[in-house]
Amino acid sequence: MLKNLAFPIKSYGDTDFVTGLRAYAALAVMLIHAGGAGLVQLHPLLAQLVFLGQTGVYVFFVISGFSVTASYRTTAHFTTYLSKRFMRIAPLYYVLLLGLFLLQPLTNGNMPASWDTEFGVKYDLYNLFMHLSFLSFLDYKITNSVIGVEWTLSIEMFWYILLPLLLTLVTNWQRALTLLIASIALYFSLQCQQEAATHIHTRHIFEWSPLFYACAFSLGVLAYYIRPLVSNFATKHGDKFFIALLVVGIAAFLSFAPQKSAGIPTYADTLLTASAFTFALIVLGTNQSLLVRALLLNRAALYLGTISYGLYLIHFPLVIFFRGLIENKTLLFSAVFVTTVLASHLSYRFIERPALKLIKKP
Repeated sequence: MLKNLAFPIKSYGDTDFVTGLRAYAALAVMLIHAGGAGLVQLHPLLAQLVFLGQTGVYVFFVISGFSVTASYRTTAHFTTYLSKRFMRIAPLYYVLLLGLFLLQPLTNGNMPASWDTEFGVKYDLYNLFMHLSFLSFLDYKITNSVIGVEWTLSIEMFWYILLPLLLTLVTNWQRALTLLIASIALYFSLQCQQEAATHIHTRHIFEWSPLFYACAFSLGVLAYYIRPLVSNFATKHGDKFFIALLVVGIAAFLSFAPQKSAGIPTYADTLLTASAFTFALIVLGTNQSLLVRALLLNRAALYLGTISYGLYLIHFPLVIFFRGLIENKTLLFSAVFVTTVLASHLSYRFIERPALKLIKKP
C-alpha cells in the first residue's frame, strides 16, 4: 500500500524493516562511488567503513532472493510473477539506458562507465541488444559499460528466472539449506578458478557473473523458509538479537584486513559476511523491536528504501557529472545525494509506480 504521495512509502507488513535496509544499502553504494564524503581522509576506520559500501549490492542480492521467493510463492502463475519482476526494474533502466545511448555522440565517448575505454567497448546495436535483453552478463566487456552500475541488473534478471525453477524443488527449509550448501561450494570453486586464472580481466569475468552470487540469493530463499519458524523467538528477543548482531557486525568490520585488488581496497570474504549478516537480520528482524524501529522503520529510512532502486541506478551518472565540477568530497557527496534523491523521487512517481500499476489492470 502506498501512503503519502509527497513522500511515498511502500508497506510490506511485518517485513517493513527490509525497506529500511534497502535504504542503507543504496546509500552505502552511493557513498563509495561519490568518494566517501571526505570520510576517507579523516581516519583509517572511516575509510574502511566507506570502502565497505561495495557490500551494498550483496545486501540487495540477499533481499532479492527473499522477495523473489515470497513473490513467486504468493503468485498463481509464473508469467504473472515474472511480469511483476520485469516491470519492477525494466522501465527506469530502459529510460536511463536509451537516454545515455542517445547522448553518447554528444559526450565524445565519455560515458558514465569507464569500462568502455578499458575494454574497447563500442556503443552499437549489439551492446544495446545485450543490455535490453538482460543478457549482458554473458559479455563482461559490455555488462557495465553504459550506466556504470547496471551489471547487477542482468544478474537480478538471471535469478528472477532461475529461482522459480529451483523453487519447484526447494519447498522447505531443509531443501533450501541444501541449495545454500551447494551455492557456497560453487562460490569457493569459482574463487579457486579465479585465483588460478591468468587473464588480465579475471576479476570482472568472475565477479560480474550470476553464478558468483548464488550463495547470496540462496540465503534469501532460506530466510523465507526460516523466518516463520522463529517468529515467536524474534518477537520476544528482538532487541537482544539486534544488539548481538550489531556487536558481531562491528567485530567483523574491525577484523577485516584491507587488501588491494585492481587498486581498490577490498576485504576478504565480504560477500559471505555481508550476505550472512543480511540473512540474520531478515530472519530475526521484527517490527516490534525498538532498535529496528529506530534505525530501519523511521520515515526517512522507509522513504529512501522505497525509492532505493532509483537511488542505486541514477546516482552514478550524477557522480560523474558533479565530479567534473566539484573537487571537495563532502560537497560532491552532498550534491550527488540531493540530486539523486530528487531524481529518484520523480522516477518513482512517474515511471516505476505507473509501470507497476499497468500490470495490475485486468
